[in-house]
Amino acid sequence: MRHTEIALFVLVGLAASFATACNGGESALSGEILPHVSPVVFQDFYPAPDDAADADVADSERTPFEWVLLLQSTGDGPVNIDTVCLEGPAADQFIVEGPKPETVDPGQEAAVRLTYQRKSPGGPDSVAIVVQSDASNYPTLVGPVCARGIDDGGKREAPDCSAPVEAPAEGAKDDSLCGG
Repeated sequence: MRHTEIALFVLVGLAASFATACNGGESALSGEILPHVSPVVFQDFYPAPDDAADADVADSERTPFEWVLLLQSTGDGPVNIDTVCLEGPAADQFIVEGPKPETVDPGQEAAVRLTYQRKSPGGPDSVAIVVQSDASNYPTLVGPVCARGIDDGGKREAPDCSAPVEAPAEGAKDDSLCGG
């Protein structure tokens, strides 16, 4: 009888350990996120003429200019993106749309469309794209986005780029960004 009790105790202990490991394995899945490029440096652009009724957003020399930032899920769990916004004094010169999709499975990407829409020469225009999510590595991901409008005929260059807001440390969340 003693051997049976010991065997049953060991069997119950192994089953409990296996169940804990399986459940712990599921909850231990960690979603992580990274942008496919950082900083996002647009070039210098010539503003679209005022009489341009239907501006070509694919024109690589004039505004408005659209570009897609990919947010890559690099962990072993999904990432749920709560909010994407732009922070900084030049935020009115950009439009942000997305992400699509809002939940990013491991190894997949979400797309965020950025449009630079300056209508007159000026800048440089620097903003921070802020992504709030449940990612374990960057729950508040901050990346610089920069562009500049120049006079027609001016020499086009890539402007220097830095974010106008400070990024929190890896693993930290900053709820004060994106209107929080």
